[in-house]
Amino acid sequence: MILLDTSLLIDVTRNPDGHLARSIPPQELGVIGLVGIEFLQSSRDDAHDRKLEGVLDSFLQVPMGEPIWREAARNASQLRRVGITVTIADICIATLAIRLGVPVWSLDKDFLCIHRHFPQLRLYEHPSKATP
Repeated sequence: MILLDTSLLIDVTRNPDGHLARSIPPQELGVIGLVGIEFLQSSRDDAHDRKLEGVLDSFLQVPMGEPIWREAARNASQLRRVGITVTIADICIATLAIRLGVPVWSLDKDFLCIHRHFPQLRLYEHPSKATP
């Protein structure tokens, strides 16, 4: 499994033939509830609601319980102490990915910053983006 950030879901809706849509089966890609909230809040109307929900529903929904959000809070606090602020969703995704031992796929540069302070966070790089 690869955990997705909201930036990838947005990319799917804007670029249906892009990397995500043509590279990895959706059942191998997971999202947490906070990603769903971020993604669905961008809806413009009822028809767009249905489109976004269809995109979201094509991915594995990964639960995140209390032990993870408490750990995420501690991780966010560590980052803040060194002057780094990231979104709640990003630190939750990163913390869950570390705990599950799975990579995160994001177009958001905040995950690079999180990775610098938590090197056990694995970041997925699409093969088309990798340098030879």
